[in-house]
Amino acid sequence: MTLVDLPGMTRVPVGDQPSNIEQKIRDIVLEYIRQPTCIVLAVTPANSDLANSDALHMARLVDPEGSRTVGVLTKVDIMDRGTNCAHILRNAHIPLRMGYVGVVLRSQQDINTGTSMAAARRCGFKASVFHRMQSTLSAKPTCCSMPLACMHACTAPHCHNAHAEYSDVAAQCGVSFLARRLNALLVEHIRSLLPVLRRRIQVRKDLLERRSAELSALGDASALEGKSARGAFLLQLLCDYSERLGAMLDGRHAELTTRELSGGARLRHVFIEVCGLRRAEGRLPWDARPTHVLPHLPL
Repeated sequence: MTLVDLPGMTRVPVGDQPSNIEQKIRDIVLEYIRQPTCIVLAVTPANSDLANSDALHMARLVDPEGSRTVGVLTKVDIMDRGTNCAHILRNAHIPLRMGYVGVVLRSQQDINTGTSMAAARRCGFKASVFHRMQSTLSAKPTCCSMPLACMHACTAPHCHNAHAEYSDVAAQCGVSFLARRLNALLVEHIRSLLPVLRRRIQVRKDLLERRSAELSALGDASALEGKSARGAFLLQLLCDYSERLGAMLDGRHAELTTRELSGGARLRHVFIEVCGLRRAEGRLPWDARPTHVLPHLPL
């Protein structure tokens, strides 16, 4: 699996960006996600209206059934007070066949304080959400002195309410769960596409073998570097052609059909039977014009 980080939609040009920056980004995104083997991660902030998501809109253009689109909700920890995204994570708002995954990434403060990605992943989804919820509810919450990794065990009322809202979907959230989910989707995707890929590979292999046989029949090109070598090769081709033509006329060719006249017998039939009949009927066009080029007669 190759992970491609596509740019977000930009509607207003900034700095030296071209005036059609929105259309250019749209074309770039569609070039990737319209591929049937592509799994689309539609990333949307949880503190915005999901109905206005550019990512979901673009994904639905190429995947209207939502069969290869995974919704990813970020910024779950900084949603407005009194709101939550549990109903979205339950796939009850804008359903996707592959569902939604909520993640809490490092904040700018975490980056400034040097919190590593490994430490942020160890903290977990629930701990990060509840810890930052407490920071917004109270300047000095009674449970802020607890270790970050233990915040899910907090018994404060606001923490308990938040825990209850996300209790049934917390297991399907977090970066670690998203990684496992993508790995499982990759295995399922490969399993479904493997028969088609095998057929394509076999067709191309057969085509390659036929083309290789045709090239081998033409001889080795490295032996024709000199002028005399090319002359000898041309003479050999003419001799082979003459030999095959003679075999065709004499009826000794291996590819002669037995269902109808061919080769020399066909020529004899045309000149004696067809042309002789026409001469007897006076319908040969070249009788009155000896220099007239013979018309094309099928062999």
